[in-house]
Amino acid sequence: MADGGKNSLVIRSKDVCRWDLVSLGEVMLRLDPGDVRKAADRIEAAHPKSEFKDRISDLSFVHWAKESVEAARSVVYLGGTLPHAMKSEAQADPKSVPPLPPGYAEKALATADVRIALAGYRLAAVLEEVAKSMDN
Repeated sequence: MADGGKNSLVIRSKDVCRWDLVSLGEVMLRLDPGDVRKAADRIEAAHPKSEFKDRISDLSFVHWAKESVEAARSVVYLGGTLPHAMKSEAQADPKSVPPLPPGYAEKALATADVRIALAGYRLAAVLEEVAKSMDN
């Protein structure tokens, strides 16, 4: 259940605000440099490189994208069962927007943390390969 990139799905967060999925992600991600450093340290501590040893060596960007699409389908959109309203419905009747299931934001954040950690380790592996090729 994708929204076609148009942010036409509206969800209700636990604080009773209505958000499209992109806005919810932006709220969950703070871009202040200090916050980014704290998040990076937290993610690295929770997900050390050894957790991904078999997956880091896959340097196919296509595979990475497919993994991310699957994570979006299964976690973000809950396999097509994400409680939501369409933007037009929400505008006409804000009470039509159902709440997110309990634990949704926590599971989404945990999944994002894993994806971020793996992306960092894979990027490092790609840069190592580039550096090796430049030495030759």
